[in-house]
Amino acid sequence: MVRAALIRFGTIESCDLSHSPPIVRFASHESAVAAKDAGAWPGLCEGIDTLYNETPYFSRGWCCCEDSLSRELMKRLTAYPALREHLDKLQSKVFVLSSDADVTPIEVKESELEIAADVAVERIKKSKFTSKGDKDKVISLYEEYARNTVGALTKTLGSLQMLASHRATAAPAEPLPQVDAPAASPLRLAEGQPLLLLSWQGSGSGPGSGPRFGVVDAAGGRVAAAVTGKDEAELAYDRCSQAVLPWRPPAVGWDAAFVGDARALRDLAEPARRLAEDARRMESESALHIESESTLRSIGVRAREIADSATQGLLASQTIAQAAHEAGAAVRSCVDAAADEAAELFKLHARKGQEPGDQLEAALGKVRVAIGKVCEAIERLQPEAMVTAALRSSGASGARRYAAGQPLTVRTSGGWRDADVARTGAEGLCHLLEFEGSGEPPATLMLHPWNHAPRELPHAAYKAMRAWWAPWLGAQHAQIADALTGKRLDALQQCVAISVTGGEAETQASAIRDAHSLTAWLLAQHGARLEGGPTEGPLAVLLTAGPANGKTTLLSQVVMVALQDERTELVPILVKVQVLQRRLLEAPDAFAGAWNYMDAFLRLEHEASRPALYRMLRQAMMARRALLLLDGLDEAGAKRDDIERHVVDVLAPQGHVLLCTSRPAGIDEARFAAFRRLSLAPLSDEQQERALEQRLGAERAAALLTYVRDVMPRDDTGQKVTSNPLMLSMVAAVAIFFEAHVAQRRLIEDRQLDEAALGLEAPEALAQIRAEAVAKMAFKPFGGRAAIGHYVEVTATLEEQCEHEGRRGVITADDETDSYDCMECQCEICSEHAYAIARPYRVTFADHTMSQWLHPSSLRSSGLNETAFLQRAMDASASEAAVRVACEARLSVALREALRTVRERVLVDALPLLSLWQSEPLQLQSSHLSFQEYFAAIALCDEGIELSGTPPWQWPAWWANTVKLGAEIPGDRFGRGLLRAAGVTGDTLDLSRKLGGDRPTVRRVLAAVVANASELRTLDLSQNKLDAEDARALAPALLKTTALKNCSLLKNSLDVESATMLAKIGAEKGIMLSGMRRDQTEAKLDSQRLQPKLDSQRLQPADAILIGSDLQFMAVVTELELGGNEIGDEGAKAIAEALKVNAVVTTLVLSNNSIGDEGAKAIAEALKVNAVVTTLYLTVNNIEDEGAKAIAEALKVNAVMTTLNLEGNKIGVEGAIAIAEALKVNAVVTTLGLYENKIGDEGAQAIAEALKVNAVLTDLELRRNSIGDDGAKAIAEALKVNAVVTILFLPNNSIGDEGAKAIAEALKVNAVVTKLWLSNNNIGPEGAIAIAEALKVNAVMTTLGLNSNNIGPEGAIAIAEALKVNAVLTGLDLDDNNIGIEGAKAIAEALKVNAVLTKLELYRNNIGVDGAKAIAEALKVNAVLTKLDIRANDDMGDAGKKAVRDAVKDRSGFDLML
Repeated sequence: MVRAALIRFGTIESCDLSHSPPIVRFASHESAVAAKDAGAWPGLCEGIDTLYNETPYFSRGWCCCEDSLSRELMKRLTAYPALREHLDKLQSKVFVLSSDADVTPIEVKESELEIAADVAVERIKKSKFTSKGDKDKVISLYEEYARNTVGALTKTLGSLQMLASHRATAAPAEPLPQVDAPAASPLRLAEGQPLLLLSWQGSGSGPGSGPRFGVVDAAGGRVAAAVTGKDEAELAYDRCSQAVLPWRPPAVGWDAAFVGDARALRDLAEPARRLAEDARRMESESALHIESESTLRSIGVRAREIADSATQGLLASQTIAQAAHEAGAAVRSCVDAAADEAAELFKLHARKGQEPGDQLEAALGKVRVAIGKVCEAIERLQPEAMVTAALRSSGASGARRYAAGQPLTVRTSGGWRDADVARTGAEGLCHLLEFEGSGEPPATLMLHPWNHAPRELPHAAYKAMRAWWAPWLGAQHAQIADALTGKRLDALQQCVAISVTGGEAETQASAIRDAHSLTAWLLAQHGARLEGGPTEGPLAVLLTAGPANGKTTLLSQVVMVALQDERTELVPILVKVQVLQRRLLEAPDAFAGAWNYMDAFLRLEHEASRPALYRMLRQAMMARRALLLLDGLDEAGAKRDDIERHVVDVLAPQGHVLLCTSRPAGIDEARFAAFRRLSLAPLSDEQQERALEQRLGAERAAALLTYVRDVMPRDDTGQKVTSNPLMLSMVAAVAIFFEAHVAQRRLIEDRQLDEAALGLEAPEALAQIRAEAVAKMAFKPFGGRAAIGHYVEVTATLEEQCEHEGRRGVITADDETDSYDCMECQCEICSEHAYAIARPYRVTFADHTMSQWLHPSSLRSSGLNETAFLQRAMDASASEAAVRVACEARLSVALREALRTVRERVLVDALPLLSLWQSEPLQLQSSHLSFQEYFAAIALCDEGIELSGTPPWQWPAWWANTVKLGAEIPGDRFGRGLLRAAGVTGDTLDLSRKLGGDRPTVRRVLAAVVANASELRTLDLSQNKLDAEDARALAPALLKTTALKNCSLLKNSLDVESATMLAKIGAEKGIMLSGMRRDQTEAKLDSQRLQPKLDSQRLQPADAILIGSDLQFMAVVTELELGGNEIGDEGAKAIAEALKVNAVVTTLVLSNNSIGDEGAKAIAEALKVNAVVTTLYLTVNNIEDEGAKAIAEALKVNAVMTTLNLEGNKIGVEGAIAIAEALKVNAVVTTLGLYENKIGDEGAQAIAEALKVNAVLTDLELRRNSIGDDGAKAIAEALKVNAVVTILFLPNNSIGDEGAKAIAEALKVNAVVTKLWLSNNNIGPEGAIAIAEALKVNAVMTTLGLNSNNIGPEGAIAIAEALKVNAVLTGLDLDDNNIGIEGAKAIAEALKVNAVLTKLELYRNNIGVDGAKAIAEALKVNAVLTKLDIRANDDMGDAGKKAVRDAVKDRSGFDLML
């Protein structure tokens, strides 16, 4: 049928029906085409086609796909210059094929390769496919292949870059050698070997989980707790402390003696534990009691007993005895300090009502802090802690005795070799060693930390791996890329050697001048340690220099010099700290379980891919023959403190040769005190010229030399800017960085590219993504104390709910003294004020609102700053996809194209300022950190940039160079940009107690904001510990600003000189510096009103200088209160100078300011010319006779002051006489306070004489003045003739019964005194009787105070009789007089008939049940008494209390104090 149907088209040669579909072969191609053109034959088939595809090659779908894929691959291969160079050496990739000619290679032009992906897809779509569905499938395959091609190529980019970087001088790296590397044998030590274990098996973590002292068992593989005698742990190298410094070769038998002494302390473990518990319990108590002082003293006694016991019976270990002695002394010292603070607190409380509440708060806060220090000191007294400290200080912590069979690598006279321990010798650290495969007899070797290590790798394998490592490392450091031009410079030949300078104390390092001499010094120092002699300090160097000064270059030079020195055994290991930080964040557990961070880092970097290499490097460190180079401690971001502590506390004591670099900003000088300190010097003029010639050639450099020599600008240190190598490169050659800089990272991740772009065009979308990521981020447990800068979440507590519960923000206030709030309490100290709950924190939220003061239990801290927390939240969430989606939806086409271009160019190393770090996922970084900093500064100047974390005034040292660069940008763009980026709007900025971070960096930030923020009118910088250096930095900015009118600088740490300087500037520029306003009428800056309750800081002399300066701008202020501060004599002088010209202040309060005689003299001089001050308070100011005399002289001429208070000073007889003389002529002072001075009888007599002639003084206060009966008699005589004094205070003197009798006689004739206080004068019954007789005839006195005079029942009876006839007395105080039952009954009888007394005080008088009932009966008939105080009369019992309570229960408004 088939043949019959098709035969008409031509001769058929064959017909194969077994094939599917069937195949018919015609004699000619034309016949086949004719059959095809005729189409399908009805009933025969559905279609006909020829086997040969006549579609042109570039019209076929699959062929288009193959061609496009090939072009895509070639385009990407040839785009990378280094790879193209090698591709050009290979055979052609494109050939012409023909059936009638040989294969012919052809060259493909670059223009033919530049076919974009979308064009290739369009070609495929237009192509012809023979099968259904092939078109979609082919397009999908093409797109997938293109993506895979990019990925495959970028994964090899690191190797390609190395080829490109070193093609001129370095051959491709050899493959890793194959070595025999059996697993390391378990560590085995000799029985009795003492150790410090970093972690204890099953002990967990947290408090008490620090190093533990242990002793190796008989098998050599386990360690027992020597002090507690309880736990055992498996022995492992990484679990043991490897600290060896200080090193002092120990004597024979030292270990047995030390262990014996350590075990002898077991009996002290329990007493020491109980002592610690008691101290912590006292620290956590909600309130202190009067017994607290004795409890503290008891703790000191117990500590002494423990320390003494620890030193008794020790066999040989003087180090343990010394540790015990020092720990005990520390506890006793802290206890004494705490007890003294407690005693001061109790003394203040005893004077309740006479001292400001804030003084009590401050005193209690000091006690709390002191008790905390006691607890810390007691931890040192724990036996485990004493033994640990003793072993470390003994110099033998690095001594090791090994068990037989332990494999070692050892250094002998013939070099490093493999050896096995045959026997531990009897002489200390001597070991009998067998050398593998040598045929030599065993030999004895004294082991020390620098001549051996447990074997990690056979020596042959070690040598092979080191031989590979040296050229591989050298290839990376042989050349240095010029940061701008990309030109490769020979590290040792073409780059100018950078001079190194050390401090004057660096006598041993005085020969260091460059990388060669530095390396030689390090190698020589290590060589000395190979001898094994005593060594105290670490062989560690910290080299600092400013940005782009050549620190990284120097390290490359050190690497090359070390590798070229054939004599050295040291293996250079260089680690970029920015990468170390990243690994530490990614894999914290790996670091927690390692013996040091370097080992953990190298394990993460190499173990999986190159295990033998990792083990070689580990072996080098274990034997202390590694040269550890850490580049950029300042680039550790959020982990800087952690890494720096590890370097100082772990790596350095382990005895490694250590060289670290850092910028100086943020360096803790005390932390690195044991390090050799070096710094890079600026390039000299000669070095600059040589560098230009090397970079540009002599002819081209000549054109620049004149400019460099004569015109080049200089920086703020006086150096030419080209003394910085990078700036020199810029002269020679010229918003992504901002996002990376905000995150405090060098690495710029793919997501950050998108975030940077999104922040420019759609910041609200980025903010929303970040907010969602933060909201989802759970807080990981943080065991330390929350502090300023921590990102926290506010929580509720069992005791109270918080209005901010659930909100997150940053701690911006932290009162580290832990002051306390008031609440009801029944303790002896706090009958009225209890300081029970510490509330040291305030939190600022995203909307700039601030919480109330919060208790630590109301916070959950992340332990991170806001930036670090945000970064972690973005890393943890699926934010990358969200950011990418937002970019596609919100970014302009132009910006999306820019992002794509950046990614593509970085992948082929075609973007000069960026370099690839990792291709998948994409990570890149700036070619030099200074570029990142510069562009971050530029970004801050631009509109639309917003900070996502820490505000500028809390920036760490990471930002130091950014701020420096920004401050040098002309105009006010940077200052305004800082405020805008931080979200500051309006003309006011409150930074009180909000400055943090690195002070030099923040100092520059403030200067930029003040000088250049043209909209800012009010700035509060109070309470930020600003010092003189800060003031000097701020001064030029204040001179430059044109907008700022108020800049509060109160309560900082300025000195008199810096405050005077600022005050002068403020006066010239019209800037108020005290926080006061021009229009206020009252300036109440006393300590109780000036600050929040929890802030105990007081005004200092510098503050008074600023306040005095500001008074000139205040035209309506009439009241200035500065009481309870610490302005001193210098502050008083400043206020006095202001008073000489001020014409509005009428009330001045300077109480409790320690102004002394000099301050009083200055105030006195001002009073001679001031014509407006009517009220002056100078109480509690350490004013003595000289100051009083000066004030007295002023009183003789001052014609306006009516009230003068000099209470609580040290005015003696001479001062009192001078004041008395002034009173004789002064015609205006109506109130004089001399309470608590030292005028005595003679001074009182002088005052009395003045009273006889003075006609204006109405109120006289003479409490606590040591006035006896003679003084009282003189005052009594004066009262007989004085006609104006209405109020007289004489409590707390010693007038006795004779003085009371004299005053009583005066009262019989005096017709003006209405209020008289004679409290606490021991007048006794006789004095009371005399006073009572006077009351019977006196017709003016309304208030009488006789408390604490021991008048007894007899005196009370006499007073009661007087009350029956007296018709004017309304207030009577008989507290604490022991009047007893009889006296109470007599008073009760008087109350039944007295019709004027409204207030009666009978506190603590032992009135008993009957006395109380008698008073109750009187109250039933007395209708005028409205207040009765009978507290502390415990003997009246419930029955007496009930009787009194029932007597007044129906009297509205009656004040009963029961």
